[in-house]
Amino acid sequence: MFQLFVLKMDNTMRVSVVLILISACAISADWITVNRDTYITYDLETTPLQIKTDTVAGTKEMVRVIFYTANERLVSGGIDFFFDDPPTYFIRSCSSNWTPFSEDLPAEETKVWTITETLTTVKIACNEVELVTYTFSDSNSDCVTQWSKDTGTMQFVLSVDTASDEFRAKPGIYTMIIILIVFCLYFLCVITTCLGIP
Repeated sequence: MFQLFVLKMDNTMRVSVVLILISACAISADWITVNRDTYITYDLETTPLQIKTDTVAGTKEMVRVIFYTANERLVSGGIDFFFDDPPTYFIRSCSSNWTPFSEDLPAEETKVWTITETLTTVKIACNEVELVTYTFSDSNSDCVTQWSKDTGTMQFVLSVDTASDEFRAKPGIYTMIIILIVFCLYFLCVITTCLGIP
């Protein structure tokens, strides 16, 4: 049925549909330049956060993102990455000190960090390599209490965050489906054009 629908469209309609879907993919995956000390609406519980950096170990630069409740009054968590040698991380209200990552970071200078929160853990990945899975209950009661609050906003901290370049919501399954549909439509457009179907 999907193929019949595409075949019934003229070439102009086919191109228009493809362009619309490509635009939707681009919008959903757009990177946003970091503006520090600005409250940014974000729900970490439902959507993993991705942060892009181009900093290498030993520069002493830092990523610091703090999560807040929707009214911006209560802290609901926070993550720091410190580009020391070796690089370390700190989980707000949970870590007792800076902790080196358990394995080497990916070699690429441009790194995409993914922060994922569940009901019981926070996970840190870099370029799709999972580095940390931190269970809140393994720490103190303050850790569990703070991270159990619903996140509604976040902020990159101006006084210390020197490494965060851009951020975005991690593209989810719906984005992947749209991309697949785009390729299917593009392929069908090419085939119908080659066959001379108007």
